[in-house]
Amino acid sequence: MSSLSSNLNPSHSILNKLIILLLSFSFFLGTANAQRGKDAAQKKLDKANLKYYKLIFEDSKIDFKATQAPAKWSGESKVMLAQKSHLSFFRNTKADNNSIKGVIRKRILLQDKNAVEDFSEFYFQESETVKINLIKKSGEEIPVDISNAIEVETEVPDYYSSNYQSSSYRKLAIPNLEVGDIIDYFVVFTENRNTTISFFSTLSESYPILAQEIIFDIDKLWSFYFNSYNDAPQFKQDPSGGFDIRGRKRKIVKRFRLVDNDRATRDPERWQFSYRTEPMFKVMAVSPSNLLFRSSKRDEIDSKINVLLTARNTFKQLPDFYLTQYVKEVKSRVKKASKTKVTKSKMVNNIYYFIRNIFLNTPLSQSSDWNQDMEMRSDFFAKVYAEVLKEYDIPSSIVVAGPPAYGTLKDVVSEKEIVYGVYVPTTKRSYWPVNSYNKHEDGYLPLNGAEAYQITYKSVTKK
Repeated sequence: MSSLSSNLNPSHSILNKLIILLLSFSFFLGTANAQRGKDAAQKKLDKANLKYYKLIFEDSKIDFKATQAPAKWSGESKVMLAQKSHLSFFRNTKADNNSIKGVIRKRILLQDKNAVEDFSEFYFQESETVKINLIKKSGEEIPVDISNAIEVETEVPDYYSSNYQSSSYRKLAIPNLEVGDIIDYFVVFTENRNTTISFFSTLSESYPILAQEIIFDIDKLWSFYFNSYNDAPQFKQDPSGGFDIRGRKRKIVKRFRLVDNDRATRDPERWQFSYRTEPMFKVMAVSPSNLLFRSSKRDEIDSKINVLLTARNTFKQLPDFYLTQYVKEVKSRVKKASKTKVTKSKMVNNIYYFIRNIFLNTPLSQSSDWNQDMEMRSDFFAKVYAEVLKEYDIPSSIVVAGPPAYGTLKDVVSEKEIVYGVYVPTTKRSYWPVNSYNKHEDGYLPLNGAEAYQITYKSVTKK
């Protein structure tokens, strides 16, 4: 190596070093400029979001001035003194998308060392504008600097997880927390959404809540399905309307508000059936481009969805090409197994297991088939199974059921409360979405005790 170095021209070596230095400097400048551009964009966004936040809090039915919890909650680890969620579902007439804009504010009192430890780290999403104030026992308010927040590489605590958006999380340490401190913070965010957003929420939590307010602004052409259950307060429509995408108060934007006070800690013994026992609400907002839940109107406000109409629309809108590939593969396997003659009942069960095997073990299985429980999506499963049965002249019907944990079918507000299966008269059995941990003869645990409808396969697939 030394002999090679001695033959190099010194001027070339200096030139190479200069080139490397210039390239490094250019990269540094490019990175710095990109960061400045990002910072400028964030400042612009924060300015707009702060303006929107002030607009929202001009009209609030609860205040954020409480500094003490009622004596009856002195033994609680933490108390939510006030919280407000305001979600707006906008249509954008200048762009081919729709959006959700949200403002969430919470004011929480830390009453013991466990609470102090829990909140010593604060999590938020990158898409949010965030402001945090630490309020000491003396009344001193200390703004918390979020500029040193770091990217989260671990699981996010449930308290900070969001139903409304999907950007990555960051976290920061809140220093000098003490028992008796109050953390008062708000976030503002926007997310494009062209499909649906649905969620269920109990009004009670693992801590008591002194006052809470939930508001939804529904722009023209969005549909909205909502209801309250188990003695929860009902949403009330504001006759003066809500804010549109430009921040104007308009009656054409429908506003629904729920206010709840003095909510005790959730009963830990009833957690398994909380949606059937705890005061709660369900909502689903449907963007203008989605016609899955309605027949002709482009916007609809109702306390529930039409389950049978939703089932028919669901089966009509499933992707034909992908279904065809599944059906073709199942038929191929049936043909290979037909060397040995089997009864109709045996064929029904064989087809089920062929679908299961394809789903679990072949490249045909894609993420769009799976639901959050690592099962085949029930609508996709039901149509594939019924379609293959039809190919062999085996009659079937679609079963539409609702898991009892969510309530009854008459209470259905969103499509995630519906599970589809297939009933086959030949075997006198119902078949449910395939997964890796049970067989059809095991039944389907989430539907134990459920009510269900049966619809002929022909009726859900006719054009």
